[in-house]
Amino acid sequence: MKEFFKAISPTLAEKVSLEIFLEVFKNNLQLRTAMMIIGQKFLEDNPYPKRNLHQAEELLIRPIVTKMTPELVQPDHVIIEKL
Repeated sequence: MKEFFKAISPTLAEKVSLEIFLEVFKNNLQLRTAMMIIGQKFLEDNPYPKRNLHQAEELLIRPIVTKMTPELVQPDHVIIEKL
């Protein structure tokens, strides 16, 4: 995975990281619930421009994700073999 992130542009790497961490948020009930509440409050406080909940969640999580880097606890080939 490190080689993949080195091979792509920083902008694309950020987008990939964002998608990875959004999936983590979606699959974790506590994080998902918290993000939905925060996102809904954000939409109420900021009605313009018009956004949906997913867009608000992405906007809120982006500053967090940009400071994170995905790390694998197992080598890439072990994960691929398990799939």
